[in-house]
Amino acid sequence: RCFRRVEGRRLTRRLTPRNILLDCFRAALVAVDGRQVVQQELTRRPLRGPWHVVAVGKAAAAMAQGAVAALGSQIAGGVIVIPVGHVPAGLNPVAHGLHVTCGSHPLPDAASLAAGQGVFDFVTALDARAQVLFLVSGGASSLVDWLVPGASLADLQALNRWALQSGAAIAQVNALRRRISRLKGGGLARIVQGRRTYALMISDVPGDDPRVIGSGLLHAFPDDHAGEPGAVALPSELRDLLDRLPSSRPNIAGVPAVPVRVVASAGTACRAAAA
Repeated sequence: RCFRRVEGRRLTRRLTPRNILLDCFRAALVAVDGRQVVQQELTRRPLRGPWHVVAVGKAAAAMAQGAVAALGSQIAGGVIVIPVGHVPAGLNPVAHGLHVTCGSHPLPDAASLAAGQGVFDFVTALDARAQVLFLVSGGASSLVDWLVPGASLADLQALNRWALQSGAAIAQVNALRRRISRLKGGGLARIVQGRRTYALMISDVPGDDPRVIGSGLLHAFPDDHAGEPGAVALPSELRDLLDRLPSSRPNIAGVPAVPVRVVASAGTACRAAAA
């Protein structure tokens, strides 16, 4: 029977296995808090001048909150795409010129396509000298999209249902997503070409590869993994979709380099829990 001691004082809460596990879990959550990790990163490596924010993902609003805390009046407006109900307490987006729009997660819907159009409209309307700060976290693949000609919302939903149920590897899933999206596989980076960019990401994928996070909104992936040996077989509706879409792979040479830092990941959480 153990009790926690702080500065020599005996506390009444017993260090039971359950309490120890809860302490570890809370430490893991704090370590990957979107507001905290973005504020720390931008305080440690401050940005100069005004920045427009494009934040997408389940933690996007919290990450934007961290950017506001670090940059203040340097925030020149922006757009945040999140699931419904994910604006954190204490964030007043309007006060900083941030427009919040809601996509759908884990299955995309018409709101996700509208959000993709909104991101496209916002970025393309910026001055050519504008600076764009991207904040990307898990969930971005479903929350925002802009489909290639010939692909429909029904196709996108069928793909995502299959991805959730099939057990397919993320490489295979993302290869298919890139085939039907004009944003993924570096598509969003193409849209901002010529403007100065910087990205902070919270990773929810093994290996923390920015080309995989959010299906690679800002970074092209050169290989098509959809047909690799051992890949999960596709249902007929997805095979038919791929047959009617152009088979050419995206031109990765046309994707500008976007500097990126992964500010939190599953590894971050695990290390905090261990400590």
